[in-house]
Amino acid sequence: MLKKGIALVVMLLFVGTIIIPISGIGVFNDDTTPPVTTCTLDPPEPDGENGWYVNDVNVTLNATDDISGVKAIYYKIPGGEWKNHTGDFLIFILDYDCLIGRIEFYSVDYAGNQEETKSVSIDIDQLPPDIGDPVWEAFKECGKWYVTFLANATDACSSTDRMEMFINDGLHEVITGAGPTYEFIIEWSPAFKSATFWFYCYDEAGNVASVLVNGSDIKSYSRSQSNSQQSSSTPSSQSEISVIPSTGKIDVATSRTTFNDGTLSGYVNNTSMNPIEGALVRVYFHETYEENYTDSSGYYHVTNIPICYCIKNATCSKEGYRTEWVLLSIDENTTHDFILMDNQPPSAPDIDGPTVKPVSRPLPKQGEPWNYTFKSTDPDGDNVSYYIEWGDGTYEDWFGPFESGEEVTRSYTWSDEGTYTIKAKAKDIHGAESEWGTLKVTMPKSKQSTTFPWIHWFLERFPHAFPTLRYLLGLT
Repeated sequence: MLKKGIALVVMLLFVGTIIIPISGIGVFNDDTTPPVTTCTLDPPEPDGENGWYVNDVNVTLNATDDISGVKAIYYKIPGGEWKNHTGDFLIFILDYDCLIGRIEFYSVDYAGNQEETKSVSIDIDQLPPDIGDPVWEAFKECGKWYVTFLANATDACSSTDRMEMFINDGLHEVITGAGPTYEFIIEWSPAFKSATFWFYCYDEAGNVASVLVNGSDIKSYSRSQSNSQQSSSTPSSQSEISVIPSTGKIDVATSRTTFNDGTLSGYVNNTSMNPIEGALVRVYFHETYEENYTDSSGYYHVTNIPICYCIKNATCSKEGYRTEWVLLSIDENTTHDFILMDNQPPSAPDIDGPTVKPVSRPLPKQGEPWNYTFKSTDPDGDNVSYYIEWGDGTYEDWFGPFESGEEVTRSYTWSDEGTYTIKAKAKDIHGAESEWGTLKVTMPKSKQSTTFPWIHWFLERFPHAFPTLRYLLGLT
């Protein structure tokens, strides 16, 4: 019995070893579904700019299969070969300085089902741009000195994105684009001798490299026609520029071509946004100007403006309106719209002063100056200038300006006796003129008697006495 029992147990065990594989094969034959693999990145989102990673990235591949189970995970990084990992879970680290492309992956189960290839995008840039030492040159334009800085920068991975220039801690300018050469221009100031000029170059991923120039190092520089004098700090792509140091202040002007290709155009309207026809738009530069009048639609177009680093003063004027002005940097297609406000002229000047010489003082002699005050008020509060005619053929041309309502004193001497009419006008800073203000003045005769000087003394003491005598003596 014991032997039979043992034999039975052995038989059952043997049979079991046969049944299990057969059963397993049947299950695999029923598995026609491929595994499912997911990919997780850490950090989950790019930690740089524009979708770039700037640090190492952990990659996790996790595969699942509900029937036969995951046999292996296959994966490939950008530019690499396919690799496989036995099992359903895998972690690896991407510690590349530069990696651009997609991670591809799929899994296979024990039944031989293969998942379709999946992929995730991965862009890694852990390298800063390569920025060279800037070179600079000085030039003079419109009576002012400028310094041009040229900085070259390249990036081996994501490419350069922009360069920022700081003067000490203050941002001066940002130039965007892939470069490789970035040009910055500053108007030179003696204060910059103690300044530090910083240049920061960023790549697309946000990595940054910097270089500085001390203001104390900037002296006189000029262009050279000889490439043999090339400075070691000059970028190779700028080999046509040679910096030649000298001593002293910046005093060497380089030849720079100025093109009169700049234009300024736009519209001129009033405050109700109605077009103003016949408005004069004038652009001043280099001690001259170009101008144009608006058409019926209010449109103007000023041409032949030099394109340079000078700021241009553009004015817009029209009788009856307040003149407007603006400072502009002109290029090939600069536009600016003007809005003109109505302008009211100042009041006719009030003229105050003696119309005959007061007898409380010594009577006037021919050639003695008289003082007069002129006052005009501008309803817009603008400053005013004055024009005066003294009535004897002489005049004072426009002088001023003075504050609105301010009394202005002028002196004048008439050479001959008689009655004169003083006429005066006021004009505001926009060119609007007032009506005439007038005042009549009588210059008395000067016939003082040397025989009876006491008569004149007596008449001065009693100004209202003896009018007939005054008339006979020519004192009225």
